[in-house]
Amino acid sequence: MAITLNFSEFHSACSENRIYQAFNDDERWSLYKLAFKKYFKKGSVVFYSSERNNAEFYIVENGELELNLNSGKEKLYRRGDLFGEISVINGSARMGTMTALYSKRLGMRKPNDLKFGGNEGF
Repeated sequence: MAITLNFSEFHSACSENRIYQAFNDDERWSLYKLAFKKYFKKGSVVFYSSERNNAEFYIVENGELELNLNSGKEKLYRRGDLFGEISVINGSARMGTMTALYSKRLGMRKPNDLKFGGNEGF
C-alpha cells in the first residue's frame, strides 16, 4: 500500500542519510516528488535474493529491517538507512533477502525519473 507523504516527513526520514545530506535543495525536492510511503508488516519480505527488480531503492523512515546476504552475513537497517541502490545503479540482482523485523514505513524512489546535475537517472 503506497501513501503520499509530506515534505517534512520525507526530510525528517532522510536527514540522517549522508547521501541525502550532500544534495542541494532542488535535488532534495526532486526526490521528494517521487517518494511515497510503503508499509511492510513484521516478517514481510521487501525483496528476495537474486531478484532483478532494479527500479526501486529505499530509505527507512521508521522501523527495522534485516538483510540476509547470500554470503551468510546479516545486516540491520534503521531510520535514515538507504538500501537497494546498488541494484538500481548497476542493474545487478539483489545481494540478499530484505525482511521487516517489525512494522515500518519506507520512502521509495523510482530512479528512472530522477534528475541530478542535468543527467537523467544515475
